[in-house]
Amino acid sequence: MSNALVMAGHVRTFKSIAEELTHFIRFNELDVYLYIWDEGNQDEIDYVVKTLKPVKWKAEKNELYLPEFLEAEQRIATKNPKELITPDKNFATLSMHFARRKAFELIEKEYDNVVFSRFDTHMTAFRVRAMVSEFPDAVLTPTNEQYGMVSDIFAIVPWKYADSYFFYPRAEDILSRRFNKKMKEWLSVKFFWENGQRDIRLHDENRYCPHMLCMRNFFETNTPYNVVDLPVFLRR
Repeated sequence: MSNALVMAGHVRTFKSIAEELTHFIRFNELDVYLYIWDEGNQDEIDYVVKTLKPVKWKAEKNELYLPEFLEAEQRIATKNPKELITPDKNFATLSMHFARRKAFELIEKEYDNVVFSRFDTHMTAFRVRAMVSEFPDAVLTPTNEQYGMVSDIFAIVPWKYADSYFFYPRAEDILSRRFNKKMKEWLSVKFFWENGQRDIRLHDENRYCPHMLCMRNFFETNTPYNVVDLPVFLRR
């Protein structure tokens, strides 16, 4: 079984996870691919590359693409205006998914699975092979940082679902539309708690939640996923 690790975005607190991450990579014999936002922190970027020894990597300045993200944010607000109850920023969400897609596109061969992780995701080493065997034919996402929806800090993605998982090309369109009837029916099963219907309405009318965006992408692309208690977490 061949597996790859894709990492993308800001370096953040990478040094605090470097040792456990390199152990995870060796433990699972992962090929590594990186897309890094260059914030003028060349020493940190050099440290990441030297530590992880990627098959392929790229670093670019976010400012090169920021106008694209801001223009998309304005189009979304025009097509799907909402009275926000939290300061959701679509340009930041789009930037995140753009970087993840760019990292995925560095891969030039087919793997059995692609593991995604952030530069600040802590983890205890576990066997990717074992998780895939126990939960086959589905994207695996962790319980940590899911907020009743889909966590975006880590995933194990079967190759055939990788294009669906790295979904930047579809993100603006999803954010530009309200929930349809089928989506609301599906969410009614997922949001089974007492105030579930209220929460569905709030997400539809008053939020551009990045976790709901990931969840909705799975629904609209018919991508199976399982939420698993994986030993990964953010340390803020």
